[in-house]
Amino acid sequence: IINTNLNYEKTDERPQVVVVTVPDMGNNYPEAFAVELFDEWKIGNRELDNGVLIFLSLEERDIRIDVGYGLEGAIPDGVTGSIIDRSLSHLSAGDYDSGLFQMFYDVTERKIAEEELRKYKLLSKKASDIIIFVNLDGKIIEANEAAIKTYGYTREELLTKSIYNIRGEINIVKEQMLKVKEEGVLLETIH
Repeated sequence: IINTNLNYEKTDERPQVVVVTVPDMGNNYPEAFAVELFDEWKIGNRELDNGVLIFLSLEERDIRIDVGYGLEGAIPDGVTGSIIDRSLSHLSAGDYDSGLFQMFYDVTERKIAEEELRKYKLLSKKASDIIIFVNLDGKIIEANEAAIKTYGYTREELLTKSIYNIRGEINIVKEQMLKVKEEGVLLETIH
């Protein structure tokens, strides 16, 4: 946990993931206790509000994950609920170390995936080559600016199309889609 946060300190965003266990919360409400702790400890980068608090109160058997507003897109409430659900078997058995580590791992993996996705989107958006993402049925689910300009559609129009609508070589496209279904990702370059 310490090494992960030290690595985060080297990034521009400087997020933090803090795991806290307390024997009890006294007479405090769980939400107020966790929020106060989050604010008092200034978890995450102040400007980006990108901290995460994983909180366990043993007496009250209260587990929660509080996420700064800057990470709510990457780690929304539904995701935090799933992360907690995945570690409940450990926590219920009294194996707090494994349960908390599982939650920490899930949160940090989610953050890493979000950062990779951000880079990936930036690269594809700025590329001068046409980049189109399609689902297994051939429906276009994402396209970069080069594709929009080349095919002459608005972004909204292009996302209603299928790869079969915009590519003339239907048989080649069908073969490619079959290959994707069998082997996974397909990268095609034509120059």
